[in-house]
Amino acid sequence: MTTLSISDWVGIANLGVASIAMYLGWLAAKVARKTLKEADDDWKQRKWYELYFAAGFAYDLLDRYRKVYPVHPVSTQKTRDDWNELMMHVRACHTMSVVFPKNRVIDDLHEATNFSIPDHAYDDGRFKKLGDAVEGLRQTALLHPSVLG
Repeated sequence: MTTLSISDWVGIANLGVASIAMYLGWLAAKVARKTLKEADDDWKQRKWYELYFAAGFAYDLLDRYRKVYPVHPVSTQKTRDDWNELMMHVRACHTMSVVFPKNRVIDDLHEATNFSIPDHAYDDGRFKKLGDAVEGLRQTALLHPSVLG
C-alpha cells in the first residue's frame, strides 16, 4: 500500500475546489440566462403596452372628434387644430408600430388609421376596426400572470 504525500493531498483538494468552482460558474450562467430572458420578456411586454396606450389614446381622440363634430365640420381654426391633434397621435402610433413584427393587429391598426381625408374619420367601419385593433393590442400587452403573483 502506498501512502499519499502532502503534495498529493493538496492536488486532490485543488481538484475538489476547482470542481466546486466550475459547478458554481455553471449555476451562475444558468441564473444569468434566466434573468436575461425575463428582462427581455419584460421589455417586449412594455413595448406592446406603450403601443397599446398610444393607439388607445388615438382611438379616444377619434371618438371625441366624431362626437364634437358629428357631421363634416366647417373648416375653422378649432376644427383644424382638433384634426391636427388627432393626426399627430395617429402618426405617433404609426411611428411606433412600424418597428413591430408584421402581424394582423398592426395591419388592422394601419388600415383603420389611414386617414387620407378627414371624411375617413366618419367611416364607422374604420372606427370599429380601430377599436378591434386597440383590443388586439391590449390582449398582446396583457401582463404575464407571474408579474402579478
